Amino acid sequence: DLVNSSLITLRGEKGGTIAIRVEREGEGVVLEYSDDGKGIAPDILPRIFDPFFTTDHKAGTGLGLHIVYNLVTVKLEGTIECVSTEGSGARFTIRFPAGRVAGR
Repeated sequence: DLVNSSLITLRGEKGGTIAIRVEREGEGVVLEYSDDGKGIAPDILPRIFDPFFTTDHKAGTGLGLHIVYNLVTVKLEGTIECVSTEGSGARFTIRFPAGRVAGR
């Protein structure tokens, strides 16, 4: 999420970039979020959607990405995946049926 990127991922960086792309793909929607921050270490990446998992106990509760995961998979009936290389930022790709946006 944008707060995590600005507080954690891009901390101490000047001129960091966050990009959000949304497009229609067949009957679905693809939302891609990426940043050019510090990235996520390979040993941490599999745990980022776990409830209460955080690398910074002073700044967060570890619920942000868990909430996003649940909203995407339960409410939107979609999928979310993250690809990251430590030192090169992160990219989250969210896919869901277009009708879910309208609440159908």
